[in-house]
Amino acid sequence: MAESCKFSEILWLLLSMYIALVPTALIVAGISNLPKTVLDVDKWSDPQAIFAVGAVVAGEVTCFMADIEDLPSLLRAIATGDRRAVTAALDAVPSLVTARLARLDEFFIDRCHAQLYEGDTALHAAAFAYDVELARELIARGADIGARNRRGSEPLHAAVIGVPGSTNWNPTAQRAVIELLIEAGANPDATAAGGVTPLHRAVRNRCSAAVDQLLRAGADPRLTNAHGSTPSDLARLTTGRGGTGSEDAKAEQQLIIALLTEATSRPSSSPGPVCLR
Repeated sequence: MAESCKFSEILWLLLSMYIALVPTALIVAGISNLPKTVLDVDKWSDPQAIFAVGAVVAGEVTCFMADIEDLPSLLRAIATGDRRAVTAALDAVPSLVTARLARLDEFFIDRCHAQLYEGDTALHAAAFAYDVELARELIARGADIGARNRRGSEPLHAAVIGVPGSTNWNPTAQRAVIELLIEAGANPDATAAGGVTPLHRAVRNRCSAAVDQLLRAGADPRLTNAHGSTPSDLARLTTGRGGTGSEDAKAEQQLIIALLTEATSRPSSSPGPVCLR
């Protein structure tokens, strides 16, 4: 800690000297022209993990700091909603937009009830964090809408992760990110390992808003997984998923059964919007 503090003080001194000499043009870490703010020295913990982005506005320095040097750190920042750190990291290391998680870096994010697997990307994280604005930004920066992890899950599969009644559960935001991903080209019937579609997973997680949005986007409610189960089968069975026995989950289950009953009552050639609750 003492070394990093000393490094911060030295770097701050050098920046101050440079500003005095060149008051209208500053480049920090090779990037310039960001908004004005105050240098946050407290975030400088590791010289090799610093991404600094700066600009001079009326003679003052703008610097956003992010202690993010790898994809796992970026995924954690996305999950916690640390947008400033995420944006700074993506600006400093554009390759993080399409980077894939390594097998040795797999981990669980309790906040979002999400297991990260080899091949997961920043867009997967934005999806399960229900961060529609970040997802839109990542897509604009070149994120792969169809990127698959080692279990075959795409960002759309990640978007249907959820536990009814949990602190981070947000059906409105979940619906919005699903809509965005499909509008951007995601296949609502994409299959992951075991023949699992986003609809199968949404049903198993007891997320009725996700089920409704997928059906509205044309997801096929008659597709079976590798065990021969349709979404309707999973809606009526005990899924074994944590939290699915709660009162919130049971209420969601009844909504899902109603949605699927209506969807499967129509001819298979007639996909269309179903009733909202």
